[in-house]
Amino acid sequence: MYHILGIRIPGEIYRRVFRIAHNQLTDLSTTKLHGLTHQISLENNHIKWLNPSLFANVTGLQSLDLSYNVIKHLPAALFHGLIDLAYLNLGFNKIEAIPSGFFDKLVSLKELSLKGNRLSHLSSHILVNLPQLEALDFSNNALTSVDDSAISGEMPSLIWVDFSRNHLTNVPVWAFQKRSLSNANFSFNEITFESFVKHLDGISKEHVRFANCESGSSVINMFKPNKHKIVSLEFNNIS
Repeated sequence: MYHILGIRIPGEIYRRVFRIAHNQLTDLSTTKLHGLTHQISLENNHIKWLNPSLFANVTGLQSLDLSYNVIKHLPAALFHGLIDLAYLNLGFNKIEAIPSGFFDKLVSLKELSLKGNRLSHLSSHILVNLPQLEALDFSNNALTSVDDSAISGEMPSLIWVDFSRNHLTNVPVWAFQKRSLSNANFSFNEITFESFVKHLDGISKEHVRFANCESGSSVINMFKPNKHKIVSLEFNNIS
């Protein structure tokens, strides 16, 4: 038998989903979840505080939704041990910073959302060696800078990133260098032509061409034949 918050679930019968969304939870600073659970949904509460050991005794977790709460601080070891976690949604909280090494243990992570928070800077090596990561969303934050080494290491599966609706003034160089990346959205920022072209100096001309469209301009970077890399720069300060 497995149990979560005192609810006992036979361990052998079916996929285990734990949902307490759209409730009045506020403080999980002393709470510990236990047992084999595949999906946990805690979105749309008023959660502000999280126990660093909240998920330490949870096994098999593949999907976790903590979106639409009021979380401001993330305990550094909150997700350590969640080696099966593939989908993580921390969107629409009040998160201002990401602890160093916060995502390092999430070797199965495929999709990560931190959209709609209060992040102002992504420092170096925030996301390192996540071999399964495919999609990354940091849109609708307060980002003014993203370190060129914020996303580094082996990420052969990364194909989509969204950094739209921030306050960025340049495009980090990894947006052009990650070979697997096919779509990088940097629209609705404050990127200027001067700050943008400085990154093009190190990229050979035969790999880059400009594509104009009605809504703005995009850069298409071709690292492989018949495979385009689109860096969207609509609605910036390029002139």
